[in-house]
Amino acid sequence: MPYAAPRACSRCGSPTPKGQRCPCRPAWEGSTHPGDDARMQELRRDKLTADPVCEWTSPNGRCRRPADQVDHIVPLAEGGARYDWDNLQSLCTPHHKQKTTQDALRGKKRAR
Repeated sequence: MPYAAPRACSRCGSPTPKGQRCPCRPAWEGSTHPGDDARMQELRRDKLTADPVCEWTSPNGRCRRPADQVDHIVPLAEGGARYDWDNLQSLCTPHHKQKTTQDALRGKKRAR
């Protein structure tokens, strides 16, 4: 049985297989934060208002940079609660990247 004919992208006109996105349209386009709903956006805004300074703690003490990211302490992939205030922390961008890298490395070692 033949496959469906590709459709033309409405933006750039290039042929795109049915059911797939054209590369000119990233999956996150138009989203304020990929995968978030209104409830999470409001929770993020409230968390940054309540805790505007990075909550990262190291042996040298606590970071003093302004927080601009909200992170799940226990990642969702590890069973963390999405909307639980106690599972959120305000972080600056460098510390959020560091934490995300640690989470990703731990995820690679998890059994699938």
